[in-house]
Amino acid sequence: TLTGVAEPGSKLTISFDGSTKTFSLAQPVGEDGTWQLPVSLANGTWTPLVKVTDVAGNTLTTPFAGDAFTIDTVAPTATGSLASGSDTGVSDSDGFTSNPIPTLTGQTEPGAMLSVVVGAQTLDAFVDPDTGEWSVDLTDNLPDGTYTPLFKATDEFGNLSTPIKGTAFTIDTKAPQFLGQIDQTYKVGDAVALSLP
Repeated sequence: TLTGVAEPGSKLTISFDGSTKTFSLAQPVGEDGTWQLPVSLANGTWTPLVKVTDVAGNTLTTPFAGDAFTIDTVAPTATGSLASGSDTGVSDSDGFTSNPIPTLTGQTEPGAMLSVVVGAQTLDAFVDPDTGEWSVDLTDNLPDGTYTPLFKATDEFGNLSTPIKGTAFTIDTKAPQFLGQIDQTYKVGDAVALSLP
């Protein structure tokens, strides 16, 4: 809904640059000069162009340009995974870590707020307002296992995403065990034969 002030008794018609739609007040502007006009527009940034005709029939030569505004009804998205600095596996991107309180990082819409759920922990991530890059440090140790983080993002227009699954990662804090056995006694320098179950 657009609002404004105009000469009492005036008639208003509003159009928008880039749109063929026009909207007109059903009744002339009231005695206090204030007016309200519901409009229906697609997502985007719009500048209203207001055409005013007073009670004497005088019309503005050039429509008055109101303040631009943005319509956004699309829910934000988010991606995320184990941060490379917390990934202690064979590579820094294989999703394996021995750190039970790792850091997660990812991307969402700039200006959005992001809630991250991992196991029983729910945390608010820090989101860079310019780039949308985010990070969060888990606060409690996670037991060994595989986890799929869930994200809920809310953009600056109030659009809320459905839960979004991130990239799964595995925590393994147990040292490897040797399960083989040596078949006989050897001297220094001998080749050793091992048998594994």
